[in-house]
Amino acid sequence: MEHTIAVNKKIIKVRIGIYAAVLAAWILIVILAGISSSFYILFITGFLTFFIIKNIKKIWKYNDYGKSEDSAFKIRPVPEEIFFTFLAPVFIGFVIMIAVVLSLQLPELNSSIPLQYKFSKTYIEKICGSNTDFLPEKLPEGIKYYNLKYFPGCMQASPILTVDITTDDNSIAEIKKEVEKLSVASFDLEQYIIDNENEEVKAFKNSYFKPDDQGYTNDTIIPRTGAAGKDDGHGTIYVISSNGDWNHPHSECITINFDTNTVTYSF
Repeated sequence: MEHTIAVNKKIIKVRIGIYAAVLAAWILIVILAGISSSFYILFITGFLTFFIIKNIKKIWKYNDYGKSEDSAFKIRPVPEEIFFTFLAPVFIGFVIMIAVVLSLQLPELNSSIPLQYKFSKTYIEKICGSNTDFLPEKLPEGIKYYNLKYFPGCMQASPILTVDITTDDNSIAEIKKEVEKLSVASFDLEQYIIDNENEEVKAFKNSYFKPDDQGYTNDTIIPRTGAAGKDDGHGTIYVISSNGDWNHPHSECITINFDTNTVTYSF
């Protein structure tokens, strides 16, 4: 029985290591991706911490009473300890999955550190399944302000994304060149905000959106101008694509405010 106790101590220590590694990985993902939903952070972190503390208490108990024969009989056999050690990460993953399903949405993102950008972009692409082809692969070097907000959507609601960047004149010029290659139309920022049904916009909608078999045409474009549209100034809204659906609109747009050197990527 002494051998069983010694092996069990080691296995429990391995289990603590597994919990700690999963907990550290989760915290790292939260920090790097910018996950902002307090439910996930508190629930999953608390869940893992509970199991780590529980197993630490087991080790303390075995160290204090492990030499007594009565205590030895209360310890699970080694095969069972091994089974539960490797089953634990699977169980944790299942609980996390249930938490996601029950909440009916994936965690939101809200990153404000440029280092988080690539991780946030990967999360939006791989985990949430949203297309981010119109986003830059990397942020400009002269960046002065950065903020990314992403809501993955709930049930039939479309996801919402805004990436606000403030940078220098040279970077703005480079961004403008790239954006003009991607856009299917562009409109004056101030004019579009004031009246998005002017003749220029109507002409574009008539050419871009085609009627369906019943003759109905979806022609809604909702650009989220973000930080680029909050200040008065000369700017341009570039439309990358739009599904035109008034009920579940999804318009990829890039807004540049040339007076404030602010760019907003949005859908």
